[in-house]
Amino acid sequence: MSIADEGGFDMVMEVAQTLLLEIAGSVNIPTESTTLTFQGITGNLTTEALIDQVTLGAFPNLNVGLDVSGTTFDATSVPVFLSPVPNSLRTVTLSGNVSATVPLGVSGFALGANFDQAKLPVVSQDVFNSVLAAPLIQFLLAETFLIDPTGALYSQTVQNIRSALTSALQAPFVAVGSQIVFDASSLRGVGTGLTNFDFSFGNQSIFLQFTFGGAGGAASAISRSNLLRTPDGTPVDRADLIISNACILRDFIKPTLMLPPGAGGLGLTAGGFAPPVLFGGAPLAWSGSAPFPAAVTGPISSASIDSVVVGIDGANFRILLNATANGVAGSFSVSASIDITLSLGVSINGTTVTFTLTPVGSPVVSSNVSIAWWVYVLGFVTGGFTLDVIIAVANAFGGNLANSIISGSVAGAIPSITITFPLPPGLPTLSVRSTSLSQTDAPPSAVLIAGFFFLNLPFPQNDIIVDVI
Repeated sequence: MSIADEGGFDMVMEVAQTLLLEIAGSVNIPTESTTLTFQGITGNLTTEALIDQVTLGAFPNLNVGLDVSGTTFDATSVPVFLSPVPNSLRTVTLSGNVSATVPLGVSGFALGANFDQAKLPVVSQDVFNSVLAAPLIQFLLAETFLIDPTGALYSQTVQNIRSALTSALQAPFVAVGSQIVFDASSLRGVGTGLTNFDFSFGNQSIFLQFTFGGAGGAASAISRSNLLRTPDGTPVDRADLIISNACILRDFIKPTLMLPPGAGGLGLTAGGFAPPVLFGGAPLAWSGSAPFPAAVTGPISSASIDSVVVGIDGANFRILLNATANGVAGSFSVSASIDITLSLGVSINGTTVTFTLTPVGSPVVSSNVSIAWWVYVLGFVTGGFTLDVIIAVANAFGGNLANSIISGSVAGAIPSITITFPLPPGLPTLSVRSTSLSQTDAPPSAVLIAGFFFLNLPFPQNDIIVDVI
């Protein structure tokens, strides 16, 4: 697993800020009515606002822009020197944008945007211009020159209008309250269960960081973005999802293989797995004795699975399995090495990402037969078989046995493995652009044998990287 991609976390989802804007577009901003007073004029400011911009600010803040076009100010009281003002002139319609910093924060397993903690907004000049150009305000400003020809009262009046509007236009932000951007609580029931959730900022993106069975990572260690970008660095992909090698094998594949035969697994026992914390270790390596998924009959007295190793070879998932079968009365033994390839398919349906591992072709089997000495003696004494016939029959039986194990039980016990990740509601339609199972800097993997030496495995610690558009 490449720390550059996931920083040591079990899973990282990188979300482009363009997708944040699409998510924010579904946020309903309630209409707010507040009292606005300036320079002797009092009235009701009724805000109409839509989110039209979301960018990353200084961590942990978002810069959120609102289009307030359509907001109105209805004057209910004016100074005596402005009376009588025709009712048709008492309504001022605003146009333009306001923006404010909105802090993000994690509460439990949810990332929220706390609009109610937004500071005073930055009001665009367009908004001020739309107000200052209104007939009622033009009338007010003209009167200031009659009162004070120096223009000092005019400047003070304009400043008072700007200050009053800035304070009043905080209301639409506060009205939004706290909005959930990403709710990861449903992942607590996925795999071995989500134990921690956090976030950090990247280049025009947010990294959502998930911990399942691992110890967690460091946001500063995520040094590579997997989003497709334009030459100037703007993300083209809406998001990408990186599942670490350790997480997919340890927290999702391993529980499946521990299921009993017939329920999608091989019945692997918990005590047989190698410690996952060893440097260069294998997240899914098992040894012990587990019965075959199907009962043995005929001249076989016992059969067992002795070891299992699962990894990602850069293109597919691979299950390497060693098995042993013993003939009755110890007449012979067959050891078989079984290599099962599973392809990965990834799809998005609504707010669910589905990973499907499907066996490809027939498992590759190699077997070795060992015939007990007394079988040869018995064959010689009875004269029923020649040595060549005994060896031929045993070898043929051994090959048939190994193939039977695969076709009839082991391969059938894991026809496919399905893993689902829920996404937050309110997302636009997403689709998978590409899936990667290979990183050039993925470290090798090994398993500790007998407690003192490592056996190198043929699988680098490749992560799963899915790019989404």
